[in-house]
Amino acid sequence: MTKQAVLIMAHNNLDLLNKLIELLDSDYFDIFLHIDKKSDINETDIYKCRKSNLSFYKEFDVIWADYSMVETEMFLFDEAYKNNYLYYHLISGVDLPLKSNKDIYDFFNDNFPKEFVHFELDDVISYKINRIKYYHNVLNTKNNDFGMEYDNDCCKKQARDGINRIEKDPNEFRFGANWVSITHELAGYILSKRDYIEERFPFTKSPDEAFIQTLVYNSKFKNNLYYDKYDSNYIACMRLVDWEKGSPYTWRKDDYSELMNSNMMFARKFDENTDKDIINRIYKDIKGLNSIDN
Repeated sequence: MTKQAVLIMAHNNLDLLNKLIELLDSDYFDIFLHIDKKSDINETDIYKCRKSNLSFYKEFDVIWADYSMVETEMFLFDEAYKNNYLYYHLISGVDLPLKSNKDIYDFFNDNFPKEFVHFELDDVISYKINRIKYYHNVLNTKNNDFGMEYDNDCCKKQARDGINRIEKDPNEFRFGANWVSITHELAGYILSKRDYIEERFPFTKSPDEAFIQTLVYNSKFKNNLYYDKYDSNYIACMRLVDWEKGSPYTWRKDDYSELMNSNMMFARKFDENTDKDIINRIYKDIKGLNSIDN
């Protein structure tokens, strides 16, 4: 049996994170965990796996919408790639599995070598392309009106000055969720494009939501997508995420049936400060399913 790798990016919600790791701990997966350098979570706080090999890292100061997101993802892919896994599942520390370890492993194993990469609707390209077209010097603008206004003003000035960073770039840019499940071959291809990534995606806004999609769309891997309709459907990466009720929505106990009746493999996001009950209930259910498989 060739193991699969789970790459986790986390910074808070320690109890939830430990439940996530405990649920994944199995002969099916190895775990590569990166904790934001700013976080007070340390290796001694993390659940001690009994079956999975867990690698702990605290390398990067990760900032929302910043290139540090890409750096962290590339670091995790690089570390895991050395071990030649069947699939590489990139998830956040506020995710939970919706199926047993065996069911998740079997699903991806049965669909090998499909690539699970989410793509947004084609019509979002026209307004998101400015994230790459112009230089963004103020990136941490979430919930920050001044930062967003300053960033917009900088883009307008660059447009007036005729700046276009991608004018000579032959690639067609695409966008989507950064949470993916990809094969060893695609992980290697992404790592081989490090020079291009380092040239193109710094000083862009939310580059983690573009660099994998762009590389896949402009390569042979485009023909091997599990779901290739480019319509923002999260079945493409088998994650249950709700952007209609939130940014994204934080799951609550009233959502239990929707979550557990879903065909998706993982769900995000959860927050122990918002609703512990849904976390504990899913934890108990999936732990029970895992014990049956074992």
